[in-house]
Amino acid sequence: MSTPRTRSVTLGRGPEVAGNPGASMRRAALDGLPVPPRPTTVSTDDAQQLSAALLTRLTALDEGTPEHAYVRNTLVEL
Repeated sequence: MSTPRTRSVTLGRGPEVAGNPGASMRRAALDGLPVPPRPTTVSTDDAQQLSAALLTRLTALDEGTPEHAYVRNTLVEL
């Protein structure tokens, strides 16, 4: 059982950094899903909704790809 957090985090599309090769991989991995600035600060309700969306996205990705690893690791952080 988890304790609800007292603050909610607004989910965004993630950082857009020019020249950052990881940024394009993250965008491809998440395919339009919102990105929390710090997954460990997401409220319980937001984490449940984001987890469901990430699990759905994970099933669509090929195992062993950087995108699959990114989505899997984001789920672990939640």
